[in-house]
Amino acid sequence: LEAWTAWDLARGIDTRDGQGIGLACTNWKSMQVLEQIEEELGKPVLSTTQVCIWAALRMMNETQAITGYGRLLRSLDLAPQG
Repeated sequence: LEAWTAWDLARGIDTRDGQGIGLACTNWKSMQVLEQIEEELGKPVLSTTQVCIWAALRMMNETQAITGYGRLLRSLDLAPQG
């Protein structure tokens, strides 16, 4: 699935009361538009691929923030390591 479809879906399902958007599919090229969707909607957007990368980096104790792919990966340096 192309990135623009993620953007269209996020816009279509967004509500004023919604606290975030979840885009679930590892075969979706959504990573490249997560940052832009978050900026437009003003709320966190999580994708399956993004969350898997975040979890893998946390398991490796990586704390370097990664920009351009949404709040979750930018927050690596803020998250307590376990």
